[in-house]
Amino acid sequence: HQENLKYLEMQFNYEALEKLGNYIQFEELRIKIDDTISKLPPEIIETFKLSRFEEMSYKEIAQRQGISIKTVESRISKALRILRVELKYYLSIISVISNFIS
Repeated sequence: HQENLKYLEMQFNYEALEKLGNYIQFEELRIKIDDTISKLPPEIIETFKLSRFEEMSYKEIAQRQGISIKTVESRISKALRILRVELKYYLSIISVISNFIS
């Protein structure tokens, strides 16, 4: 009975550590994303945030910022290109994990 209790305690501790590790990795990724976004030119940051965080359409963003839809598309493309380069390490890990899970 004592051995079963120890095993359950170890299993619980392992699961807690695993969840903590996942949380730390997620936090590390979130910090890297925030840091990368903050280094973008101000006009790209604003356009990107309106698109991705406020879920506005390109047309709505263009109207709000007084720019063309093509300019919105260009700014979003540039932001995504930079994010892909800066986050390539994390994206490769996520890809491997998602292939493993599938």
